[in-house]
Amino acid sequence: MSEIIIVIILIMPVVLVIAVLNYTHKKRKTKTREEIGAYLDQITKEHRLHPGFRKKLVHQTVLVDGASSKIVVVNHKDNQFSHDIFSMDAIKNRKVVTVKQVIPLDEGSRKTEVITTQIGVEISFTRPEKEIFLVSYDHRDQSIFQMADMEKEARQLNEDLSRYTTPRLLSA
Repeated sequence: MSEIIIVIILIMPVVLVIAVLNYTHKKRKTKTREEIGAYLDQITKEHRLHPGFRKKLVHQTVLVDGASSKIVVVNHKDNQFSHDIFSMDAIKNRKVVTVKQVIPLDEGSRKTEVITTQIGVEISFTRPEKEIFLVSYDHRDQSIFQMADMEKEARQLNEDLSRYTTPRLLSA
């Protein structure tokens, strides 16, 4: 009987610490999500946007207003918020890009390893002359096991954006 009590006394602090850490993590995530939502609401009201498409990425959220033909990219890394607004008509090029990095394995040998660091959609604009990179996979924030799903997500984002950039037919 006393062994069971000792085991319970030893396990209780560990369970308590895990529960507290889990609670604070969820609370911080909820707070961040609410801050991002408030910032997005502020932007849409400020610029009178009515987004028909919205996609949350690793450190960005993409809003597309098909009526005004605008794309809004909100950066929200480390609780620092900023945004850029572009015209969908000014898109010059749009493609899915995989960023890779070569890492040497040993100092003495010539063996290297190539790792994928980011996957996303690169968009080039003509007005202003600028490129943006919409990151769907970042090796620092996501597991390597999520890479295939995030690549599919990048391809889907590229396809979704193409729906808003296709030339509109003018009626005579």
